[in-house]
Amino acid sequence: MKKFKKLTALLLAGAMTMLLLASCNGGGGGGNPASFEQQVEDAFFSVYSKEVGMTTNDPEAKALAETSFDCIKPADGNFYLNMEDENHNVLTNKWSKVDKAQGIMMYALPLPEDSNVDLMRGYHYKVREITSEMLRNMDISSVTSAYKSALKYFTDKGAEVTAIGVAAKTINGKTYVSLGVKMKISPSDSN
Repeated sequence: MKKFKKLTALLLAGAMTMLLLASCNGGGGGGNPASFEQQVEDAFFSVYSKEVGMTTNDPEAKALAETSFDCIKPADGNFYLNMEDENHNVLTNKWSKVDKAQGIMMYALPLPEDSNVDLMRGYHYKVREITSEMLRNMDISSVTSAYKSALKYFTDKGAEVTAIGVAAKTINGKTYVSLGVKMKISPSDSN
């Protein structure tokens, strides 16, 4: 009976150890990508919301941020502003929407690798991979400077930011984040 109890205790300890090893992988490199994506989304929304004074991850801006990932080529990790589908249609509707009648413009752009990139110029840029280490050591200025210049481009023309939305997605094992911005514009701003 003593041997049986020892064997049972040993098997139970082994099973618990396996369970512990399977569940504690540190995030970002395996395990459940959805939970790491949620951590990324929450962390970046916290940063961006403080920058623009918004408290809600707007569903419409977030939905556009989610579709912006369709313009990242998994092979090179670049975001293409002029990406085409199989029929050679440019997919700007994946990252930009304008409703002139309502005076609303929205755009969503994944976080660039280079924080000094001008998001409003050029045709593509390298997207920054988000890792668990980056989340732990987040440099606020490096994740907001590119977006600040893009926002300034529109606010200098009189646009008013009314909502933001943040989305995260894992593509080929790499997690990316995108910021969607909704703005009130005058008809001349949408050109």
